[in-house]
Amino acid sequence: MKKLLLLLVMVSLGVATASAQKYYVPKFKKTKEVRDYEMEPKRKVYLTLGGSFNMGLGFQNHIKYKDHGYDVAYDENMQFDGVSVLLGGGFRVTENFHAGIESGVLIQAGTNAVPLYASLKYYYGPAIKQKRTRFFNYLDGGPQFYFTDKSKPVGYMVGAGGGMRLLVKKSVRTDFFVGYQLNVRGVQPHLNGDHTVNPQGVTFNQYAHVIQIGLAIPIL
Repeated sequence: MKKLLLLLVMVSLGVATASAQKYYVPKFKKTKEVRDYEMEPKRKVYLTLGGSFNMGLGFQNHIKYKDHGYDVAYDENMQFDGVSVLLGGGFRVTENFHAGIESGVLIQAGTNAVPLYASLKYYYGPAIKQKRTRFFNYLDGGPQFYFTDKSKPVGYMVGAGGGMRLLVKKSVRTDFFVGYQLNVRGVQPHLNGDHTVNPQGVTFNQYAHVIQIGLAIPIL
C-alpha cells in the first residue's frame, strides 16, 4: 500500500512539473545574426580596374559649311559593338560622394581611342550598413584621343548612368553599372586638288550613341 501511495505521489509531482513548464517556462526562438558591412574602402585614395561592353545605338554625321551658310546632316546604322578597359584613380570626398579620373583603351568599329575623363559618383545610404549592396549614380566626361584614324585625332565623350555596389567578400567590392554614353568625333577634311570649298570653313562632327554595361573593382 505504501508503494502504491508513493507511486501516486511521484506521478502527481511529474504532472505538476510538466504543467509548470508548459505555462511558466518561455520558449526561446533562434534569432538571425545581424552584421554590419563596410561598403567603402578604408583608404580615401584608391585605384580601380574595370571594363565595359559598349552596345551601339546610332550614328549621326553633321557637316557645317561656314563659307556657304548651310549644313548637311544624315544618320547611319551603327553596325558595331565595342569594349573598353579602364584604369582609374578615385578619391572619397565624403561618405557618399566620390571623384576620380580614368583612362584606358576603347575598341569600337575599328577606330580605337584612349579616353581620359573625370568621373563623379554619388552613393546612396550609409557607408556601413546591414546589407551587402549600395546603389549609386555617375557622371563622366572628358577627351578621347584616336590613334588609328588620322582624320579623327581628338574627340570627347560624356556619359551618365547608375549602378549597384556589391560586397562580394569582406574587402572585395564590385561596382556594376549601366548607362548612356555620347562620343563626339571631329573629322578633319582632306581635300586634294582645286576645290571651291575651303577646308578651313568645313566642320565635320560625328556623334555615336552607346549603351555601356560594365563593372569596376577597387584594387588598392
